[in-house]
Amino acid sequence: MAKHSLQRHSSNANEGASTSQNEGASKSQNEVAYASEDTILSQLLDIDLLSTKAATPTQQLLCWYHRLNHRSFSLLKSMANEGKLPRHLASKDHPRYAACEMATAHRKPWRNRRAPSGLRKAKRPGQCISVDQLKSPIPGLMGQMKGIPTTKRFNYATVFVDHYSDMSYLVLQETDTADETLAAKHSFEAFARTHAIQIQHYHAGNGRFAENLWTNDVRKQGQTMSYCGVSANWQNGIAEKRIKDLQDLAGTQLIHAKIRWPGVIDARLWPYTLTTANDVYNQTGSVQKENSEGTHSAIHRP
Repeated sequence: MAKHSLQRHSSNANEGASTSQNEGASKSQNEVAYASEDTILSQLLDIDLLSTKAATPTQQLLCWYHRLNHRSFSLLKSMANEGKLPRHLASKDHPRYAACEMATAHRKPWRNRRAPSGLRKAKRPGQCISVDQLKSPIPGLMGQMKGIPTTKRFNYATVFVDHYSDMSYLVLQETDTADETLAAKHSFEAFARTHAIQIQHYHAGNGRFAENLWTNDVRKQGQTMSYCGVSANWQNGIAEKRIKDLQDLAGTQLIHAKIRWPGVIDARLWPYTLTTANDVYNQTGSVQKENSEGTHSAIHRP
């Protein structure tokens, strides 16, 4: 099982405090109140752009970029072409943004990407689910509304990705024990049942997903399971890629916030940024898809 690390973004967040930003960006970028998954995008798009009339198109595009959780400008322009954002933004050049450049920096691949293989595609939600885990070297804070402050911390996260709808489900964990990983599976399946979806098949690496506690539950639920080959984690590329995308978005949020509030923002807030990144990703879809509709709409298709 591949273990992904958030260390690169955590260090970038601390380094980003000294980076200066252009004054043209909107000051109301962080006023979005996130609610349930099904209403995030509608709330974001209903917010008045306070300075839109006076702002340049490039400034407007940057404002939407911030409000949609630093999703790619390619996706924003695709949404503008479809009328989900002001159409005049589709033809505007996008600015270079320091926090995004820092969070998404990576080594250049030494070989070209292969052509897509002839894998069978899922025909309905729940038919095939890719699952993988990530580990953070920095313990993340747990949300708490009352009581004595807890010393517990999040150190892991399990990510489920539906092949048909491209929707991902994120479960934060204190440890990566078999019990907590199985609890994450049950949480995901309970969420799927609220949408009248039955999970049929899981695809994963080995590790916790090959242990008896997990495999016995798979058989008990009448499901099937497949695994990557030895040293072939790329065979779980759907979950691996989603984790990378969520890490990039979460890292961009941390750096963006650290630059503006260096005395308060800390890398230990990564569980919040990772959860927000997953929620907004599900609502805004992917530019690689035929259109940029949110993945929740695909879940409800017959």
